[in-house]
Amino acid sequence: MNLVTIGRRRSRRGVAFLVVVALAFIAALVIVSSLASLDVPSIHVVIDGVDQGEAIDLGAIASQHQLLLVCIVTVAIVAAIIIVPIALLLALAAALIGVVVGLGVPLLMVVLFVAIVLSPLWLLALLLWWLWRSSSTPANIRA
Repeated sequence: MNLVTIGRRRSRRGVAFLVVVALAFIAALVIVSSLASLDVPSIHVVIDGVDQGEAIDLGAIASQHQLLLVCIVTVAIVAAIIIVPIALLLALAAALIGVVVGLGVPLLMVVLFVAIVLSPLWLLALLLWWLWRSSSTPANIRA
């Protein structure tokens, strides 16, 4: 293999991964900026009838918290992009293994049963082949 080819493959994968991360970051920015512009009523956390603090207003998130939220959403999007195809491939592989085992094992059992039932014929064929082979080889003649 050529070392330059290996380097190109790795750089293409790296560039593709960076493009995916950049698109996920842009999507996270859009989500967070649209979240800040929505007129969502404030959220109150109530446990057993007791208000647990100030209301959470999604429109009044500080800029540092928005940046943190963008990072969290970016990681979630990238993780979903990576995990969903892997989960689908594992599910398809499990289904394929199930089909192979479901069809292959019974077929193997049928072949094994037929071989056992026909074993006397196999032995007869082996005996005839052995006799034919021993009669067709010439005997060594000593001079």
